[in-house]
Amino acid sequence: MKKYVKLSIVFYFLYFLSFISVAQEKFTDKSRATMIYQISSYVKWSNINEIKVFIIGVLNNDSNVYRQLVNVADTAKFIQKKPLSIVLFNNIEDIKDVQVVFVYKPESYPLNKIFDVIKGKKVLLISENYGFHQSMINFIVYKNEKHFDINDKRLIDAGLSVSQTFAALSIKSESVWNSYQKTDSMLVQEKLLVESQKQLINKQKSEIDEQQKKINTQKEELTKLFKDIITTQKTLAEKQKLVNIQIQSIKQQEKEIVKQKEEVNKQQAEITKQTEILDNQKKAIITQEDKIGAQKKVLNEQLAKIEQQRLIMYLFIVVILMVSGLGYFIYRNYRIKKQANKLLQEKNVKIQAQHDELLVKNVEIMQQKEEITSQRDEIEKHRDDLVVKNVEITKQKEEITTQRDEIEKQRDIATTQRDHIIKQNKLITDSIVYAKRIQTAILPMEDFFKQMLNEYFILYRPKDIVSGDFFWETIKGNKKIIAVADCTGHGVPGAFMSMLGISYLNEIVIKENIERPDEILNHLREHIVRSLKQQGKDGEVKDGMDISLFSIDFKTNKLQFAGANNHLTLIRNNEISIIEADKMPISIYLKMELFNLKEVDLVKGDTIYANSDGFGDQFGGPARKKFMSKRLRQTFLEMQALSMADQKTKLEQAFEEWRGDTEQIDDVLVVGIRI
Repeated sequence: MKKYVKLSIVFYFLYFLSFISVAQEKFTDKSRATMIYQISSYVKWSNINEIKVFIIGVLNNDSNVYRQLVNVADTAKFIQKKPLSIVLFNNIEDIKDVQVVFVYKPESYPLNKIFDVIKGKKVLLISENYGFHQSMINFIVYKNEKHFDINDKRLIDAGLSVSQTFAALSIKSESVWNSYQKTDSMLVQEKLLVESQKQLINKQKSEIDEQQKKINTQKEELTKLFKDIITTQKTLAEKQKLVNIQIQSIKQQEKEIVKQKEEVNKQQAEITKQTEILDNQKKAIITQEDKIGAQKKVLNEQLAKIEQQRLIMYLFIVVILMVSGLGYFIYRNYRIKKQANKLLQEKNVKIQAQHDELLVKNVEIMQQKEEITSQRDEIEKHRDDLVVKNVEITKQKEEITTQRDEIEKQRDIATTQRDHIIKQNKLITDSIVYAKRIQTAILPMEDFFKQMLNEYFILYRPKDIVSGDFFWETIKGNKKIIAVADCTGHGVPGAFMSMLGISYLNEIVIKENIERPDEILNHLREHIVRSLKQQGKDGEVKDGMDISLFSIDFKTNKLQFAGANNHLTLIRNNEISIIEADKMPISIYLKMELFNLKEVDLVKGDTIYANSDGFGDQFGGPARKKFMSKRLRQTFLEMQALSMADQKTKLEQAFEEWRGDTEQIDDVLVVGIRI
């Protein structure tokens, strides 16, 4: 016996190490193949000596698991001391001559058809992600941790068995299995949500890229416009150069004109000077003429005397000679003056011609100047328009850049907030999942319910990951003591209260050896009131719980019951009896009386039901109303012909059909026991 215990411990330790080694890495098809090999090693075939080659078949169109199993077979070579071979089946009808069949696509391969094919052939069916107890050995992966359930009945029918140590590691509760599946589906939904957010972000990126393309297009247009502006500016610069050249030419011509004007003025001054000289000469001639007249008068007076005197005659000759000389001088001055006047007229004509030519050039220059001024004004106007357009384009570019920066800023804020929310949600969810592990560990294993009980079921459906409802049991001599409780609230607050209730029940019943249900509830209420420091003040939160607590003495077949707002339902010979609870909770209350004890003698075939109010309070149905306790008891009555396991299935179906697409409003707990 001791040797068997030691071997069991070693077997358990090796199994635990193998599972840990697989769990430490990400779950892949390689991990899946290793697990199939391990499970196949822990099962016993009654005809193992008749098997020559141990064959594992994979039922799947996807050959990845098949290839990984082939690799395992190449490495291990043997299993159950038999040569190991791997085969691949595409259809259920192809399955034959195998010891193990593995399938993991529920939507493609219904298990009932597989069982029809392998019936009576001592074939182990290993499945993944199917429903609880639907296969022989069925496993599920949650956060890289493998969990599995074992259907003992199907294994026995197939002539197979597993060791108790291996079986002890399996999941015994369908609610635990469903919680893993539900949590896994929630993770898938979260992944889908993250994927949708990624798609939204990609869409926003596409929109931003589209805007960026528009901005790039506008940039190209701006670049082209800038090039046109630069080209125009170059053209304007060239025209400006031509204008500058023309202006320089005009300035040069103006200088020439000024120079010519100066020359003309100089010539006019010379002419004026010569005219003054001529005028002076004219005056001198007039003066001389006056003098000659006076001399003539004198000569005339002397001529009268010449005849008388020869001197007068000679004087007269001299006078004649002088007059002749004067005439010659006058004639000479007259010719000089005539020649000067002719030259002056020629110069005046020339100057007038030059002046007329200068006037014509000046008119042409003024016209050219006006044209240049007009061109310059047009160029300046065009340049001003370009400057205005450039300012508008720059403003639009700045607005687009601002909008883009704002969009990127909002996107970064949204991304940061999303990442923060995802991180916070993950931290909270991880904490709650860990709290569930603690709560699940504290709740009694369903295996404990099997002790002294022939048939029973536990329907346990938390609204959230953790629950405010809890069930508890223990054995005291011939008695089985069971509690079904509904704590204030649900989720994390309810879970804390449930853990508090379980802890105090263990202390009261196991440590203090109190067995009567009414006394247990009285002590439990004292502990809760004291722990929560409840004093009955106005506005004080009256947290606590409603509970059904009963014991069954299997020696005397006597049931003892005490309840706090939670009744007990007894069905005997298709008749319903309600064992009523006291109308006060396990908490501070206006009426703080002692709990009453109710006793009932049980007979074989009696069915007892204890439940929280979550099932009856669930909204649904055609009118979106509550299920109600009366309808729940009627459901209990209608399913009396079914086994307790089938009753649980029927209750789950009734709950889902009634709820439909309505959200579950509270934790659900129903415990059924058949005597």
